[in-house]
Amino acid sequence: MATNVENQPGTSQYSSTKKGRKIEFPLYTPRGHNKNPSTPGSRRLLPSRRRASIASNQEPEFEGLLKKGWRVHTLSPLYNFKGHRSFLIKCERSLDAALSQAQSTSADPLNSGTEKSSFSFYDDLKFHPDDPPALRIQVHERLDSGVMAKLVMEAFLVCVEPSTAPFSPWLKEHFTYYPVMLVSGNKARSTVLLEWLERHYDCRSDVLTLSDSDLKYMLVLSSAFLPANTKGPPVLMQYSLEDVCEGISVINCKLETHYCKQLWERLFSSSGAVKTEILKDEVDMFVSHIEDLLEHMMNIFFKKLNLSEVGTPAAYVSHLGKIKIFSPAAVYTALHHLCETANNRFLELMPRE
Repeated sequence: MATNVENQPGTSQYSSTKKGRKIEFPLYTPRGHNKNPSTPGSRRLLPSRRRASIASNQEPEFEGLLKKGWRVHTLSPLYNFKGHRSFLIKCERSLDAALSQAQSTSADPLNSGTEKSSFSFYDDLKFHPDDPPALRIQVHERLDSGVMAKLVMEAFLVCVEPSTAPFSPWLKEHFTYYPVMLVSGNKARSTVLLEWLERHYDCRSDVLTLSDSDLKYMLVLSSAFLPANTKGPPVLMQYSLEDVCEGISVINCKLETHYCKQLWERLFSSSGAVKTEILKDEVDMFVSHIEDLLEHMMNIFFKKLNLSEVGTPAAYVSHLGKIKIFSPAAVYTALHHLCETANNRFLELMPRE
């Protein structure tokens, strides 16, 4: 186990509302966030029902998703979004026009050529029949010679088994709900994509920041249930010292990979060989034992501090809404956790009748 201290600049958690803009949305999601979001009672570890087309010995490889840094955004339900190929072709042309317009009006051009977008459904991320298939958006840079160059932006719109529907059943035919959008690309292109979605599908987007409790869940989900032969970097628990200690911004605590798995097994060996979900009380007890150990070794009361990042051989996640998934085994649990968190935030912000 090792620790180190680093200085990191502060970052604004949420983007500000645009001035002079007032739009009515069918399912309006106000900008901003609940400073004290409710803590979920549990999180699923396995899909409740896998797709029939995926055999038990044929696990997906999640091409294009793994080992890439993603910025996590929330999306309110998309109004009048259609799930057929002819509609996706229209989406491609419309987004191309938006990117071209942004290119022509920008004082700092994004590239030297035109950009071509593509929309497709990503079946590997459909874990439950009731969820819409994940949508993959790619933007390539096309040079003047017509040759397709590198991929400059990619996004996944995903819905992974949210426990509570955000709208009534009779509205389902009018709305498509993707609680989470993962984006990889520079800020300018990401902004064009987000504004295009908001303008065409009457939705709202925001960065999904994660609370201390959210990060504790992710720590357990991506460490305690790792396969025995998993190899990779040590488990990282980064604590924020913002407003606590001047001159020092974070404390990084690193643990051996097998320690978390062994600790979980010692604490909950009687809970059954195969678990389908993890409870908040179990997460709190697990993390409390780790923090007791850290306090004994370092004389720092970690229970009074908040986590800002966690990392395991399976996944890395930041409270600022960034994630990188390394292992196919962690895809479901990580994305389900993000979708449940985003869905809870959306439900909290909806007006109550």
